[in-house]
Amino acid sequence: MASYITSKTYVNPWPGKGETPYNAAEEPPAALESALSYWANPELSAESLQSITEFADSCLKRIARSKVAS
Repeated sequence: MASYITSKTYVNPWPGKGETPYNAAEEPPAALESALSYWANPELSAESLQSITEFADSCLKRIARSKVAS
């Protein structure tokens, strides 16, 4: 349901022909800012923001390592 609701407005990480590509160089803080803006800037605790940023950072590092190994 969430995918259906956001399908017209979110950035597809696997864009089809003619769709806007995801910015793979986006840093975790910018990604979080963009996501929060998309969801109308909900109030989150400092702990939640830190946890989400750390998660995003760890994911990007894992992706970068897997690309180097390929």
